[in-house]
Amino acid sequence: MVRIEVTGRGGHTSRPHLTEDVVSALAHIATTAPSVLSRRVDVRSAVSLVWGQIQAGSAHNAIPSTGTLVGTMRVLDAEAWRGAGELLEEIIGQCAAPFGVDVALEHVRGVPPVNNAEAETMLLEECGRAMLGADAVELAPQSMGGEDFAWMTQERPGAMFRLGTRTPGGEDFDLHRGDYAPDERALAVGTKVMVATALRCLAAGPSGAFGRTS
Repeated sequence: MVRIEVTGRGGHTSRPHLTEDVVSALAHIATTAPSVLSRRVDVRSAVSLVWGQIQAGSAHNAIPSTGTLVGTMRVLDAEAWRGAGELLEEIIGQCAAPFGVDVALEHVRGVPPVNNAEAETMLLEECGRAMLGADAVELAPQSMGGEDFAWMTQERPGAMFRLGTRTPGGEDFDLHRGDYAPDERALAVGTKVMVATALRCLAAGPSGAFGRTS
């Protein structure tokens, strides 16, 4: 999570030169910072800075003295994720400097990227197809969504799979929709795959299915 608070000397819109225009500063940061960030981080890291909220002012003819900009920064590469916060602070400061405003940046580091280990991914695929059929498993595209399963793969090799929950022929629901209605029959599908995977690992002995503890 990224939260930026900009403060400055407000005033009348007829005399912007006598103010420190926080609205213009916020607008400049909102449009410029993502572009600059994409040029300072390896493009293969797929850094994404997207704003979800911007607030400033309450009148059409007055420049306010404070405003906020809130959004999320997401990174697919673990090394870039660790250093992105410090880099963002530098970029935000440079974007705001021409306006003479004061900037306070709050960056709450969330979860790291999920790194699926190759062997564990293969195991899940094999068990999924064995239990559900050859066409039941699809490789999912990369997602920029945050997932706290990542903390587990920081400690042990592992893999994460997504469980399809749409009713066949029904509507697709995106995340965070209030009318999301999963097909609860998917619970049995997920259980079958997890049980098959666990039994496969147990049968392989203490060293795990692929010669290591996972």
